[in-house]
Amino acid sequence: MGKTTISVESRIRDRLAAWAAAHGRPMGEEIDVLLDIAERNEFWERVSVGYAHGHVATPAEEEFPEYADLPAAGPFPTPPDMVDDIPQTVHDR
Repeated sequence: MGKTTISVESRIRDRLAAWAAAHGRPMGEEIDVLLDIAERNEFWERVSVGYAHGHVATPAEEEFPEYADLPAAGPFPTPPDMVDDIPQTVHDR
């Protein structure tokens, strides 16, 4: 995999360097970890919003239209309460 350079303010670079050093990782790996956490949180937030509106689009809806009129389920807990394996911080990875 190739490498590239990104341009960030010195303040951000310094924060990232300190954060990565505190976890014993290079800055690139730390960015990867932080993005993994952000993507998981975003995914579960979308799932939660779908449940909050009483609807989660699934292929099963097309296969089982006879269930489309069932009442909405809920309320559902929001992340991270609903899933135990989502790391809260980079410390949990």
